[in-house]
Amino acid sequence: MKNAKIISVIVLILIGVSFTLGCGGGGGDKDAEADVDEDEAFEDNGGEENGCVEDCPEDICGDGLKGPGEVCDGSDFGGDNCQKHGFLGGSLRCSTSCDTITYSSCAYGCGNGRRDGDEECDGSDLGGDTCVLHGFELGRVTCNPDCTRNLEGCYDTVCGNGVVEPPIEDCENGVPLDANCEDLGFSGGQLACLNCEYDTSDCIPP
Repeated sequence: MKNAKIISVIVLILIGVSFTLGCGGGGGDKDAEADVDEDEAFEDNGGEENGCVEDCPEDICGDGLKGPGEVCDGSDFGGDNCQKHGFLGGSLRCSTSCDTITYSSCAYGCGNGRRDGDEECDGSDLGGDTCVLHGFELGRVTCNPDCTRNLEGCYDTVCGNGVVEPPIEDCENGVPLDANCEDLGFSGGQLACLNCEYDTSDCIPP
């Protein structure tokens, strides 16, 4: 009877060892294989964690959802819009290949600070326009609220009006000179004004 009990204990121990090898031991190998697969996926992704080793979303152009590798997709521009590019409004357009955004449907308009279409100017954007280009000697072109140029600030010099207007005029008769012969490279003498230009006839050569 005592031998029978010993044999029963041995059998139970053997059954327990077999169960451990079948589940615990084998499971360890499977876990190790899973770790290797995840490491390979991590390396294939350039070593960047993205939280989706097994089921990463693919960029499917045309599904209406902007994927990580797409500039846009349908009407999904990832928060981008015409206003962010200086337009007054309108809609962005996405290419069929999801890699290009076009602005043909964005609304141009006076007041966006950028000269567009047939506008002569817009705000401070004068397109390089100057008073000289319109036949004036001095002054500054400005822009009207309707995006047309304003030349009221342009003018020609008038010798004899009592106002020195550089760089066209050096001086004005009756206005104290802001220079002397020495400033002009002479050793001395008396600088004068003649026809709104410096008169150096009385200056002493160096």
